[in-house]
Amino acid sequence: MLKYKDTYFVDKQKDSTGKPSSNRDDNYIRCKAKVQIYRFNPFTLAIQFNTTGYANNRLKELSAIGIYLKPYQIGDNEQTYLFPESDLNKVADIVKAKKRIKRELTDEQRNVLRDRLANVRNLIKK
Repeated sequence: MLKYKDTYFVDKQKDSTGKPSSNRDDNYIRCKAKVQIYRFNPFTLAIQFNTTGYANNRLKELSAIGIYLKPYQIGDNEQTYLFPESDLNKVADIVKAKKRIKRELTDEQRNVLRDRLANVRNLIKK
């Protein structure tokens, strides 16, 4: 999942002590409603839903655009589905994955923002 860290917010799983896991590959993409997308194998990703209602609604939206998720684990509330990595962008849009936004600024725009920040810092110091 680290290859998507420039596009999406990729978090590391935490162990029982609250520290990041020592496993380098134990990470996931954060989505709305505590949904997680993580790697299942080299060519397949998994998506974990924590509520049945949210999962059912997202599954309807995904099937409407032609993406069918393969059920992997269905519990009382939690559900996990598998899908090919090539469909990640479409799935991420539907489940509202947290995206990183990179701003393309000209030098003039950077200077204006730099001056504005300097002015605010001067006001705070006074």
